[in-house]
Formats: sequence, C-alpha cells, structure tokens
Amino acid sequence: MKNKKVLFIIGAIIGLAVLALILEKTHVINLYHKNMPVASQGPTAEQKQQESQVNSDTKKQFIDAQSDDTNSTPAPNKSIELTAQQETNNTVTVFTKLPGYSSGTCALTVANGTKTTTQSANVVFQPEYSSCAGFSVPIDSVGKGVWTIKLAVTSNGAIESKAISYEVK
Repeated sequence: MKNKKVLFIIGAIIGLAVLALILEKTHVINLYHKNMPVASQGPTAEQKQQESQVNSDTKKQFIDAQSDDTNSTPAPNKSIELTAQQETNNTVTVFTKLPGYSSGTCALTVANGTKTTTQSANVVFQPEYSSCAGFSVPIDSVGKGVWTIKLAVTSNGAIESKAISYEVK
C-alpha cells in the first residue's frame, strides 16, 4: 500500500512537471525567462495625446523655421523607404522612412501565397524624415515563406506606394 502511494505521488509530480514544460514551451506561462519584459498593452490615451501634441509642436516649429529661412531649398521629393526585420518573438517589424512627407496615413499589406493581412497607421512627422507609426506583423498571420510587403502612403489626396519581397524563415 505504501509503495502504491509513493508511486502515485511520483507519477503526479512527473505529470505536473511535463504539464509545466508544455505550458512553458507554448508560452502560456513564463517560468524560465523571468527577466524578459512583459509585452505592454500599448500607449494609454494620455500618452497618445502627449505624443500627438509633441509631434504637432515639432512640426509647427519646423515649418516656421523653413518659412523664416530666406535661402530655403526646395522641399525634398516624396519617397518611400521600406525594410523588414524578423524578430525573435515570431513577428516581423516593418520599418519605414518617408522623406518629404509631413502628414498622411500608411496602409500596409502583407501577402504570402493566398494569405493576406493589412494594417494601417498615421504618418509621424519628424524634421529629418517622417515614418509610419509602426508595424509589427505576426508571422502566423500569413505564414513563413517569401512575403510581398506593400506600403501605400496617402498624403494630401495623393497615394504613393512601394513593395518589397522579404523571406521569413
């Protein structure tokens, strides 16, 4: 009787250890990587408002400085620079540089075979070059393979776009 209890307890401990290992591997729990930061839920409404105000003030200061400059050069041509980088958290970050843009919206379309996903964001003004507010695409949304990443930027009624291919492994 005592041997059966000991075997039952050992079996229960092994079962719990296997369950904990499975939950750890599927990222349901996080026992092993205690120092990894927890993903935030994004900026609060107050933080978004503050960012918007800072962006607006910076944009106004830049435009005022440009109009005060009597030897000003013509505005640069609008262009789109588009790159991507696969991250360790099973996402692909899409980076944008938008020289010549001061406002507008960005529409990102990612396709892999028959699977497609879309995201949108505002253009974030910066004096050197603007960019889209940010794109992080989960790999599971379209799967691994060669992605076609297309960015369309709408500004002052005009639409410019650029597409690249990116291999996700």
